[in-house]
Amino acid sequence: MKQKMLLAALVVGSILVADVVTKRWALETLYHGFVVDGFGGYVPLTLAFNRGIAFGLPLPDAGRWLVIGASIVVLFVLLDMFRRAGERDWARLLSIELVAAGAIGNLIDRVRWERGVVDFIGPID
Repeated sequence: MKQKMLLAALVVGSILVADVVTKRWALETLYHGFVVDGFGGYVPLTLAFNRGIAFGLPLPDAGRWLVIGASIVVLFVLLDMFRRAGERDWARLLSIELVAAGAIGNLIDRVRWERGVVDFIGPID
């Protein structure tokens, strides 16, 4: 169990640090409509704020708090799934850790301001 928790802390922590750093970079660099052609020009980097849910589906004004609550519930479900997963079930553990890190990163954005989640990869034609 100790090894499982250590790996989870490393994976989730690393992704959260990368999430915060890249979103800060996007806010500072792309804020005034500047677009960067990343990855050899195949992936444009454009600052956007996603106030909706999956794929930008819109929410009513109070929807922000519903999504925050739902995210917290999802994190508890993921924690239970993590706890139940076997120590050698690396694919399941890594999947849970990746989803949890993404959920936490988006939750941080939703809690800190009403703008929504900071997005900056795309749009891709």
